[in-house]
Amino acid sequence: MAALSIRPDGSNDMILLFIGFTLFYFMTNLGPNAMTYLLAGEVFPTHIRGKGAGLAASVAKVGAVLTAFLFPILLKSMGTGPLLLLLVIASILGAVVTWLFAIETTGRNLETFDQE
Repeated sequence: MAALSIRPDGSNDMILLFIGFTLFYFMTNLGPNAMTYLLAGEVFPTHIRGKGAGLAASVAKVGAVLTAFLFPILLKSMGTGPLLLLLVIASILGAVVTWLFAIETTGRNLETFDQE
């Protein structure tokens, strides 16, 4: 939505821009932010659960820092529209990887993951 808000003359359709960023932040807080802490706390074996959750959180923070530094460089070299589309592709890829490799823990004793 945000990428589509850019008109050919360089101006923005503010309604599409607002809806795009609202959806982005809603989905980010619904998905990847929660997944960093929820999945790591459930799928690592008990004896390394704290280390695994810490590793997952630190990898997420490194990704956030790299994004903060690389975003302006990519914005200048690619332009706004292509960069926003690249972010959409990266988000969809992240959702697909999470969906494919997620471990279902509903109704299962987390302590039994050590034996599996």
